[in-house]
Amino acid sequence: MIANTILLFVVLIVTLAIFAGIIILQVYLSKKESKILGLILPGVFFLLSFIPVLGLTLSVNSSGFYLSVFFVFLLSNLPTLILLAIYFANQTAQKRRAELEKMNKRDL
Repeated sequence: MIANTILLFVVLIVTLAIFAGIIILQVYLSKKESKILGLILPGVFFLLSFIPVLGLTLSVNSSGFYLSVFFVFLLSNLPTLILLAIYFANQTAQKRRAELEKMNKRDL
């Protein structure tokens, strides 16, 4: 019983560390000058979101099929939406910084 609890705790810590690493990587890529670099991780997660949908389409043949596919697709795209939010927040901050630099140069 204690071994299972410890294993669950270790798995939880490793999973959280992986998520934190992905978010840090997304922030780093989003701050680069190239806009395409910040879209790599959201694109990868978007493509990975089709795996559960395809698994569901192969296993479910019921009346609520389309609704269940929609919700699985929506839930599997939550990481994509989070990464896109990070990307757009960093792009907005970069535009704001660039405008401030232009205004400061004009003031001199």
